[in-house]
Amino acid sequence: MPRWICFVPVLVGGVAYGIFGHPTLPIVQFELAGDALTAAELAAGREDEFRAALVVDWVAFIPGYVLTAVLLSTRLGRRGLAGLLVVAAVAAGLFDVVENARLWSGLEDGTDAAFQQARAFALAKFGLLTVVLALGVVAVARRRPANLSP
Repeated sequence: MPRWICFVPVLVGGVAYGIFGHPTLPIVQFELAGDALTAAELAAGREDEFRAALVVDWVAFIPGYVLTAVLLSTRLGRRGLAGLLVVAAVAAGLFDVVENARLWSGLEDGTDAAFQQARAFALAKFGLLTVVLALGVVAVARRRPANLSP
């Protein structure tokens, strides 16, 4: 499979986010707010836009980056690395789903606990996405997909 095909899912998710997800929102700062006051200052009258961004993240962007990582894993020559890429991507996606649920809850009830939990899941997600990115670069750098071997 050509390298560029691996990126189609994340590109589709990114385009969907760009169209429907309000890309001008300070979403990363919101994810890392950690308390209701900071989150409220960031959201300030744009709560519905943040909700829309969370929905697009759930529906398009998370599946896009997870599927891209799975496709890239087929280009890695060792089962261990391919497996690590898939597990890290799926775990990051799951953390992202829970993070978004906590952010949604925080938008609804404005509790510090929701934003503290969202921050913890966001930090875990970003840590795993660092691993995904590193392994993805290795996969893209391969001239051609290798046979998976033990």
